[in-house]
Amino acid sequence: MLKILIIDDNLYFTKTLINFFSKSEKELGLCTISTNGKEALRELEDNIFDIILLDLKIPQYNGIKILDIISKQYIDNYRNSVIVISSYYEHFTKIMNNPCIYGLVNKLDGVSNILKEVEMLANIKEADISEKKIRNLIISELSKINYNFLYSGTRYLVESIMLIIQNKNFENIN
Repeated sequence: MLKILIIDDNLYFTKTLINFFSKSEKELGLCTISTNGKEALRELEDNIFDIILLDLKIPQYNGIKILDIISKQYIDNYRNSVIVISSYYEHFTKIMNNPCIYGLVNKLDGVSNILKEVEMLANIKEADISEKKIRNLIISELSKINYNFLYSGTRYLVESIMLIIQNKNFENIN
């Protein structure tokens, strides 16, 4: 189940989002709500989330400042993980090239459009999680038969196995 942080000061809107998430076919489950920038920063310090929904107009550090902090302090955890939700198009140009942003959605386009964007990002996140599990299993098995991971050949072997699995070309192997 994916963990989602919603940073928005409109509680009615966030509860509507959570209701839509609960009706989704995806397991979007665990949602945390921060109604201002300081709360959001505390949550980011204490937890790791899969997806962040960020409104740009929030009290105590606006969304642009929060995004700047995320990209400087938490880039490893949140690259392509933030969906900006705002009705202020003029701010989109200031943040478009931020490496943490996966997508930009206008609030006025409706909750269903936000849900679509979250579901697309959730698909990517779930694929990443599956790939990490497979990679760890391969490494574990190669360790059991004493492959040395200091050799680049062993790393190439892991990458080759991953490519075969990703391409599902098992029928081409003799």
